[in-house]
Amino acid sequence: MTRGEYMRMARNSAKLSAAQLSVMSGVPVCTIRSLECKVSRSGRIDTLELLADALGISIDEYVGHKVMVKNHAYKQRNLPPVPHQSGI
Repeated sequence: MTRGEYMRMARNSAKLSAAQLSVMSGVPVCTIRSLECKVSRSGRIDTLELLADALGISIDEYVGHKVMVKNHAYKQRNLPPVPHQSGI
């Protein structure tokens, strides 16, 4: 999937139209559509932040980046996993 497809999927999952997301985020509808349709190759980080915040997700989730597993960095360095802390 392309970045724009992930962005549209996130918006659709929230059951929002581009116009509704525009009102919630303050980002113009034409910008949202151009990002989702790959007219604009990439958005400014502040624009992506506004859109992701309006959807209640991280920028990484919004653009389709895989979320790293918490212990991945430790495994790469052959360190023991981070102990689970309850109540966090």
